[in-house]
Amino acid sequence: TCALPISTVSVLYWYPNMDGLRVSSAYKYNVREKQWLPYEWKEYRDSRTSLSDIRVSCLNVTTDTFVKQTPDSYSPNILCHGTRRSAILKLLQNQSADIIGLNEATDTFIYCLLREEWVQKEYYLTRVKNEDIAAFGNIILSKIPVKKVMTFPLCTKIKRQPDSVEVVINGMTFVVVIAHLSAHASNRQNRVLELHSLCRLMKNISPSDVFVLMGDLNLHRERDNTAIPPGLVDVWSALQKTDGFTFDSLRNKLVGELFPHFRIASEVRVRPDRILIFDRPKAVGSKVINLPSSSIQLFADSAVFPEGRKQADPIQSSSFWKAVSLPLAAGKAVVNKTGDLVGANLRNPSLYLYPSDHFGLVANFNLNILKEVSVASLPREDVETIK
Repeated sequence: TCALPISTVSVLYWYPNMDGLRVSSAYKYNVREKQWLPYEWKEYRDSRTSLSDIRVSCLNVTTDTFVKQTPDSYSPNILCHGTRRSAILKLLQNQSADIIGLNEATDTFIYCLLREEWVQKEYYLTRVKNEDIAAFGNIILSKIPVKKVMTFPLCTKIKRQPDSVEVVINGMTFVVVIAHLSAHASNRQNRVLELHSLCRLMKNISPSDVFVLMGDLNLHRERDNTAIPPGLVDVWSALQKTDGFTFDSLRNKLVGELFPHFRIASEVRVRPDRILIFDRPKAVGSKVINLPSSSIQLFADSAVFPEGRKQADPIQSSSFWKAVSLPLAAGKAVVNKTGDLVGANLRNPSLYLYPSDHFGLVANFNLNILKEVSVASLPREDVETIK
């Protein structure tokens, strides 16, 4: 079993509140029923995945529901939700990761995800809607059959609860968690508590050979690495020599549009998004992941509209938005009958639009094949079922 080492934080926070813990099945699209249904994992059928490498990715997709009533922040004419969603879905399809973790996924985003043919054909999902209180949350897509899904609270009672999947690869148990920890500098202590309690919880209720924690952990700067429990490896720091900024007002012009003070007062270049791993040796001197032969890089780090291709007219927001009237720099916004914002002086998205205000991370892990699963190793009842 996986014994995640935890650094010395008050023992009071090592046992998070278990109220709200949900253990469930993943969802798989049923072609016959033409709907997403809970999937029943079977040992004889679903524990035989054999891979030489595994690709995992994470991205904060930027919520498409929150509207802040100011001229410059979070207004739908700036975020162009429908256009960004289409760009993100295309990126994820082309990337074809084995396991994908997404932050700030709203019911609208999930609804669009469920309708994608490539998702229906290839992936298991941890949820088909946000069942918790938050307007947006976390979701995992997995090509590998999912043994179980866990959604659980953190000690700070943050609304956006982490999702986790347990899968079996090469006879080894992998647990992958997507989390979105507390934001803002003032909440640093909350982040430390959330991170440590999460690791402790996973050690107690879902022991594994490999533990992967990824997402918008809001560990912005290198000094925040001290919050990472010992034993967990920051994959970017281990494999890359570049900075790897995932929230970058210098490169990502959408950041400056959403947060004008970053554009005017100062540049903000940080990496709140991380992929962390804990690889417990199955045998002395061996690791499940061959980290030196693995790789990690950014994705979703290019503009939606390539340079030289200019959009003649501002793109309107999606019709999912309710009719609201937002004051703009000059004049008033006008809402048409579809609920889209129209009016004078809307910004031209071709000048700034990126898929999200965050860049994503994608890691390719080279695996040491430590255990082959054969029919001979399965229980008699499972062997009979296979025959």
